[in-house]
Amino acid sequence: AREGLYFSNFYAQESVGTSSDSEFTFASSLMPASSGTVAINYWDRDYTTTQKMLKKKGYYTFSMHGNICNYWNRNQMYKSIGYDKFYCYDDYDLTDKIGLGLSDKSFFSQSADMISEISQTYNHFYGTLIMLTNHTPFYNDGKVDFDVGYMEGTKMGDYLKLLHYSDEAIGEFISKLDSLG
Repeated sequence: AREGLYFSNFYAQESVGTSSDSEFTFASSLMPASSGTVAINYWDRDYTTTQKMLKKKGYYTFSMHGNICNYWNRNQMYKSIGYDKFYCYDDYDLTDKIGLGLSDKSFFSQSADMISEISQTYNHFYGTLIMLTNHTPFYNDGKVDFDVGYMEGTKMGDYLKLLHYSDEAIGEFISKLDSLG
């Protein structure tokens, strides 16, 4: 929090699209659709987005996610948002999985390498990275060991274990980016 932006009064504004609604709102500052989802029902509109504004200033824009490329219609929606490239499931080595897919530590490590390559080609870039490990239904698969005391074996206990793991993954990601320059 000392080295980035911290918002202490944040209120989630999403509809049935949950994560895709959040991505849309973050990119466009618009509220999501009150019925259906923007990513499925309104992906083919011309939106004014941060990504498009940055592209006009010479930025390369990308999103990275260790999930299936067409989940929430991201492979189409991201074109409307204005990303130059979507790095997804097909772009990653998927041997290390936790829960719904690629583990955060593996995702961030591989993404840091990709970002290092991007930085050698582009002077200015904007990227969005979407984590997957700490996502409901909080499948630990026994891979994350963190003492949660009396909450062991509960959904809340698994959530806390995965939250701890994801926090470690972010720290390792920042350290790797620093080491890569």
